[in-house]
Amino acid sequence: MDLGYAETKQEGRYFSMMLGVGFDASLIKKISSKFKKRWGRFAYPLAGIKQLFKYEWNSIHVKHKTHSVGYFVIMSNSKSYGGEYQIADKANTTDGLLDLVVINRHNWWKIIKILFSLSSGKINKFLKGEYYQIKEAHIYSRKKMLVQVDGELIGTAPVNVKIVPKALSIMVNK
Repeated sequence: MDLGYAETKQEGRYFSMMLGVGFDASLIKKISSKFKKRWGRFAYPLAGIKQLFKYEWNSIHVKHKTHSVGYFVIMSNSKSYGGEYQIADKANTTDGLLDLVVINRHNWWKIIKILFSLSSGKINKFLKGEYYQIKEAHIYSRKKMLVQVDGELIGTAPVNVKIVPKALSIMVNK
């Protein structure tokens, strides 16, 4: 299967599922395991709504096939995000591509809908025109932005991200 590779000034790490820059990485830093256990699949949407009003929304730039600017960036290697949520419906762990999702409208109501659509697996209907399949990207911001891979913080942007095709062999017992 393919793996993504992300490198910040602080750390380089492979990831199997996804990378997030900005809002979701800030949630990972703030949310406790006790809160996650208590609220289950609704922990991130609930914490996200609370964080919406405290989070400092700054522009995040992504250089890839083109140049995108957003407030929240996700690069996914699989359809699933955070285990049970679907964010990248075209993603495939063996296609040699990462799926880039750029949320570029800073609109409270839209972001609340996105947070709750995560729990239903229907987020892509909010992201038309902000979805790309790419092999590499450079992500940066003028402000300090946290970066997470597979739910673990790895530093701050800038971050270089690339796909590593067929990096992991998996054996399955039939």
